[in-house]
Amino acid sequence: MKRQMGKFWQLGVVAAWILLGACAALGQTAAEVQRSLDSSVKGQQLLIRDFVADTVIRYSWAGNHLEHQSTRFLTFGVFVAESIKVHQSHGVADEVKIEGKRWVLRKVDPAAPDGLSEQATKVVFDVDLRGADAATISGLRTVLFFPDIDSALEAVPPQFVRLIGIRKPGVNMSGGWRPGRWLKVESKWQLVQGPVAAPRVLHSAEPEFSEEARAKRIGGNVMIALAFNGEGTVDEAWVLRPLGYGLDQKAMEAGVKYRFDQQWQGQPVGSVLAVEVNFQIF
Repeated sequence: MKRQMGKFWQLGVVAAWILLGACAALGQTAAEVQRSLDSSVKGQQLLIRDFVADTVIRYSWAGNHLEHQSTRFLTFGVFVAESIKVHQSHGVADEVKIEGKRWVLRKVDPAAPDGLSEQATKVVFDVDLRGADAATISGLRTVLFFPDIDSALEAVPPQFVRLIGIRKPGVNMSGGWRPGRWLKVESKWQLVQGPVAAPRVLHSAEPEFSEEARAKRIGGNVMIALAFNGEGTVDEAWVLRPLGYGLDQKAMEAGVKYRFDQQWQGQPVGSVLAVEVNFQIF
């Protein structure tokens, strides 16, 4: 009986090693992912996919793709990774943390004068790879960042295109530069021709100072675009003209508390409005 149990134990050990080997084959080791990201991401100017403007951007496996947590904070962000750390479990990479700085893109060419915002924001990508397949892990750069400026411009939501003002000749801007006004009618954005009355602000919110700006006595204005729905509540806030020092985040936090009233053909609709948020030092 003892000999038989010994055989079962040995078989169990072998099976466990086979299982771990299979897992390693499906995934990638931390060293492999580290080398890949160091060469393809670290130190480069990259355009953040989906225009996410959170300071901590979290991704996790959603069954067949990596998906970031939904956000209402957006901007045309250019990210430079300063630190990349890859963790692993059972020989397979299961988590990636990328720390760096994000600037706001103002012109198509980041190297042009005023092409990027003066101040940068510290940003962390926290990517949970548990469940992700090897192809997704090896292509992590394309999951997190646009491949080029053309792809990023094509992806800009049409309701924001005019307010952003970044345009490259020959690139289809999803109709954003055509005459008319974008309205959100029954949960769908559409381009409306003809005169449309300006929206009314029913409620505004006073922004709070960030600790960094208060300590350094930094003041000024942050320009944001607020996209609101037919009920007048804000769905998304996009930083157009940043100030930095944590004030951009505070401006968006105040912006999503705004309430509006927009009427078109006798019915409430949504729209987009640029709002200047003032931070004044007394």
